[in-house]
Amino acid sequence: MLDEPTSGLDPLVQQTFFELLRDTVAEGRTAFLSSHILGEVEKTCDRVAIIREGRIVTVDRVEALRGLAHHQVELRFARPVAASSFSSLPGVADVVAIDGGLQMRVTGSMAPVVEAAAGHGLVDFETREPSLEQTFLAQYGREAAEVGSHDR
Repeated sequence: MLDEPTSGLDPLVQQTFFELLRDTVAEGRTAFLSSHILGEVEKTCDRVAIIREGRIVTVDRVEALRGLAHHQVELRFARPVAASSFSSLPGVADVVAIDGGLQMRVTGSMAPVVEAAAGHGLVDFETREPSLEQTFLAQYGREAAEVGSHDR
């Protein structure tokens, strides 16, 4: 059980710590890591629990937790495409026309976006997967909004 184990360690010692942690896991042992350094958690953990106000609100694999947040998607087309062609798709929000394409926020499945883009002469597609920190903030913000709406 490790609580903020790299706090105060210089980068070389941190690297040694992560090697020891990987060796421990490779031996089939379990290590519990508590950290507010989400990049560190993302790099070292298989499963993550998000704790809010002393209660576990989510437990899942790192990859699955990223799905709680959105992806930033940029589409480039051979010719201009109206933002309205994508703004009504499930999970799509904040569609903005940019030079040669569209930029949008997508929550959930990318399939509707990919299918629609293919029908408009897609030239390039870029998506930025959310970091664990973005996921945590998205979950924390959603939970705070739900709590706030119950308080009224």
